[in-house]
Parts: sequence; C-alpha cells; structure tokens
Amino acid sequence: MTEHSVVEETREFISRQRATLLKEREVLFAEQQALQERLAALNEVLSKFDMFESKSPARRVRLASSSRGQARRGSRREGIIAVLMGSPDGLSRREILEQMGLKGDKSSETSVSNALTGLTKTNKVRRRDKKYVAV
Repeated sequence: MTEHSVVEETREFISRQRATLLKEREVLFAEQQALQERLAALNEVLSKFDMFESKSPARRVRLASSSRGQARRGSRREGIIAVLMGSPDGLSRREILEQMGLKGDKSSETSVSNALTGLTKTNKVRRRDKKYVAV
C-alpha cells in the first residue's frame, strides 16, 4: 500500500464520517425543533391557566427559573454554538433566534444577544459579514 493510497483512504473515511455526522445533526436539530414547539405549546397553555387564576405570567417564569439552580448555566451558549455549527456560512442574530424557536420572546432574545456577546469576547464565535460564525 502506497502512502498516496493511505492518504486517499483516510480522506474517504473522513468524508463518510462527516456525512454520517451531518445526517445525525440534522435529526437532532429536527428533534430540538419539535421539542421547542411542544414547549411553546405547553407555555401557552400555562399562560392561559395563569390568566384564569389571575396570576402574573412573569411571576411563574421567575419561580421556574429560580428553582432551576446552576445546572443549566451556559446552555444558551451551547445551543447557539450548536446552531452555528450547522451553518458554515454563519447566521444573523435573527436567523439564530428563528432556528432556536425563540423569535418573539423578548427575554430569550436578550439572553441570546448577551450569549453572543460573551461568545464573541471569548473567541468562540466571530462576526463575518454581519453574521455570526462558530470558531
């Protein structure tokens, strides 16, 4: 076996593995989108219950987030990086929000903006042509 054939076999292997991983990532993104849609529907029902019970939706969200603890810290950044990894050409802030199913939720939009700033400062994300790209 020549050195050239070993290099070529390695390239083919990497190419096959990349294709497999890209397919798996697509499946995971679809699952993530489905979960986000279910979560949005659940939140809508809960907000209707809150209105019926004359409770402030903001209070419910505050109580839910305070019981979460430290375990979820950084998950917004991880989610953003995952979305950006699926788009080698990069995404605008609006596109990121849409892919994450957060468009229209002001609190989440602010959270994404803050996370993007942090990711940019730590050089995990770069801006290129008004788009964010994972490093």
